[in-house]
Amino acid sequence: MNVKNGLTTVRAQCAIAHVLRTVDRKIEAEDRRKAALQVLFQALLRDLMTGRRRLPPEFVAQFESIVGGAL
Repeated sequence: MNVKNGLTTVRAQCAIAHVLRTVDRKIEAEDRRKAALQVLFQALLRDLMTGRRRLPPEFVAQFESIVGGAL
């Protein structure tokens, strides 16, 4: 990066702007992914709590030893 009188060159500024735009797009994509996963989680949780969806017995069994068979 060429610095003259405390200012960066236009070329360097463009490169920095490009990197920042790329990072912004990545953050936006991750925000959309997070929102989609939150919706999915809420739907699955609702299904579990209402009994519309059941956990497989072998999955539940791995926790029975932890809670003393109370499941």
